Amino acid sequence: MLASTKKPKATPLMEKFYNSIEYFEEVVQVDADSIPGSSEETKADRRDHQTKFYWRGHCKLPHTTAEVTGIITDKMGTSSNFSRHVKKFHLSEYEKWQQPLKIKPAVAVGPGQLSIAQAFQSKPKKYDRDHPRQILINNSIVKNLVVGCGLPHFIVENPKFRQFMQDVDALWDPISGRWIANTKLPELEQKLKAKLKHILENIKYVSVTLDIWSDRRMRGYLGITFHYIDPETAKLHSHCLGCFRMKGRHTAEAIFDLFHGIMTEFNLQDKIVRVISDNASNMRKAFSLSLTVHTQEAAALSEEEKMSEVPDVESDDESPSAEMLAVEESLDNAVGHMFAGVGARYTRMGCYNHALHNTVRDGLDGAGKRMEKALAKIQYFSSFAHKSGAFSEALDNSYGKEITLKTEVKTRWNYQYIAANHFMSLDPQQFDNALAEHGCKKLQKNKLTAVDRECTTQCCDTLAIFHEATLRTSSDKEPSITHVLPLTLGLLNGLLQILGTLPHASALINALLESMYDRFNGLLQLVKFKTTKGPNFIDQQLQDGEKFNDMFYLIAPFFDPTIKNEWVAGECKHLTDAEQLELNEHIQSIILNELSSILENKPIAPAVEQPALTPPIVTDTKRPKLLGYKVAVVAMPSTVALSPREEILQYLTSTDILEPEQFWYKYKRTYPLLYELYLKVLCVVASGSPVERVFSVAGNLFRPRRSRMGAKVLSALVFLKCNVDLLASVM
Repeated sequence: MLASTKKPKATPLMEKFYNSIEYFEEVVQVDADSIPGSSEETKADRRDHQTKFYWRGHCKLPHTTAEVTGIITDKMGTSSNFSRHVKKFHLSEYEKWQQPLKIKPAVAVGPGQLSIAQAFQSKPKKYDRDHPRQILINNSIVKNLVVGCGLPHFIVENPKFRQFMQDVDALWDPISGRWIANTKLPELEQKLKAKLKHILENIKYVSVTLDIWSDRRMRGYLGITFHYIDPETAKLHSHCLGCFRMKGRHTAEAIFDLFHGIMTEFNLQDKIVRVISDNASNMRKAFSLSLTVHTQEAAALSEEEKMSEVPDVESDDESPSAEMLAVEESLDNAVGHMFAGVGARYTRMGCYNHALHNTVRDGLDGAGKRMEKALAKIQYFSSFAHKSGAFSEALDNSYGKEITLKTEVKTRWNYQYIAANHFMSLDPQQFDNALAEHGCKKLQKNKLTAVDRECTTQCCDTLAIFHEATLRTSSDKEPSITHVLPLTLGLLNGLLQILGTLPHASALINALLESMYDRFNGLLQLVKFKTTKGPNFIDQQLQDGEKFNDMFYLIAPFFDPTIKNEWVAGECKHLTDAEQLELNEHIQSIILNELSSILENKPIAPAVEQPALTPPIVTDTKRPKLLGYKVAVVAMPSTVALSPREEILQYLTSTDILEPEQFWYKYKRTYPLLYELYLKVLCVVASGSPVERVFSVAGNLFRPRRSRMGAKVLSALVFLKCNVDLLASVM
């Protein structure tokens, strides 16, 4: 054993495992003469060797070979040489030291006081910004919460949200709302724009809808959506191009300049087939008068350039130098840049649903005092039920369930129809019981009489077909332009049919007919509409594209396999058989001319039969509906290349119950010329409902409690929200 109180220090591993430094003495016999102070040394000798004190000992563990002496030497206070010796010659003993240490449970401490183990325990390290898990969580927050659910982006700074995220993943490093607004949203916006540009590179025909919207702070925005048919799948796709801040007055010139700049940015100026907007004067002027002026200026400039190019044979001037040619070229480029796009021609079409809305408004304004009074009573009860808790409870008690009276929306006529139709579906006796239970004399005074109910019923019966037509032409998921002309004629025929049969709705029907004759005058002129019943129809002198006199409306039904030319016989009842035949030939001649021009400019691939698709099951219904002549029989696709006229004739003789997208996917190789025209015509949507949905999204995001949101953040959020189906591909 050691003769001195000063001992060599055991390694930390040995000390922790054996919990006693005395164990070192059990395995090492330290020579006593190597310990300072154990022999008679002078003070001078100690000073000479104070930095060279060593201890020496013998390992007591058994050794298998005689060559190993077990002598260990090291500096005082250390035992690392001993550890190396044990690791080399006594591995089994060394492995015992490497086993996991058993930590004793922490001693209970008082409330608010940390134990020693807790005090020295290091906090877990958070994810780095570039860690895959951190990126995944950040992207999920932005995509699903901020964009998808419309939550404020500063929710990430809410203490409760951060505590929730700590429970989900304690290593997630919190982010700031400013980082989302200033960094993440602009980054995603640019990536999504690049994605849309990539999609549009392979698209040849595009239609665009646009409109202007103002937020709660009266800041103007120009909303734009674009629509195209995928040449591979034959399906209609719709995307939001953006909700762009529009400063200043909303003049026609300002609208056109901003619109044309956006089209140039996305390289769409040469791909746009039609532009759909409402019938506001600034919209009409933006795509008619201003463009005509620009086109005339460009033509005049071109004529001046031609005259300047005439050589002067009598001139003795020397030829221009290279410097002068360079200056002239730079000036020409500058002038060309100034007038770039001024001659661009965008063909505008009016919003069909907007015209229907104005038509119904005209009809209700001219419906008479009696019907106006009946509808006003319904609106009064609906509004009062949302203001009075006692009346709402009386309705619930009377009907035995919760009753919510629907209210109208002034900007949407069909909401007034829905509200009136819902009110008339309620049991009148139970409603009167609710009025009696509430006991309000004013409510009793406004109770609907039998005449009021009859007026409202006849009004709903008259407007039901307008509601159906609005729904059919509001879709941006399937072609809708094919229904415009057949539905318009169907509405007129329906009104003329019930004219005189509904005594309380006679004024309403006549007002609707007069409004339709005026607002859809151009569309009706395409089919030479005439009538001997009701108000007189007068042909108006119209400009191109005015009041729906666009040829696309005339040829679009031809590309719907469930309609084709059957609508002529089904809806053009004002025409004789000979006139109907002439109209069909006229439509086919227009299509034939378009196919001939396509054949001149595009090589057609050989016909290849497409895989057959399973046709949907068609069930009969007793409910009367528009376009009831949509019937067909399945036909096998042909694999023989056809001429334009042969394509038209074979397409007309073959019938199919498939919808347009399924049919043209199946027969796109059979009728390649017609398919090309299908891509061009049916990409046009019938109304501006898609861009109105963009503004609905913007209104939901810019709610009263978020009215401090900046214009850039709002534009980015609307753009991402409306294209959320593409957002995953850029994150």
